Amino acid sequence: MSDSIPNTPDPLAIALSKLDPAPHGFDRDALMFAAGRESKAWAVKCWQVLAAAALLAAVGFAYLYFTHR
Repeated sequence: MSDSIPNTPDPLAIALSKLDPAPHGFDRDALMFAAGRESKAWAVKCWQVLAAAALLAAVGFAYLYFTHR
């Protein structure tokens, strides 16, 4: 019932132990920053549109205020 452990090492294990990890080639922090920036791009665009609309309303009211007798 007990299995004996082989004395010879596995050739696959030996080959895998000689491998070095390859460099990943990208910056994780830059990737996370870009992902966060893209996830909130719609919110920034929404605030820009709202600010432009408020500016137009303010200019319109100022024009009406200063041109009305």
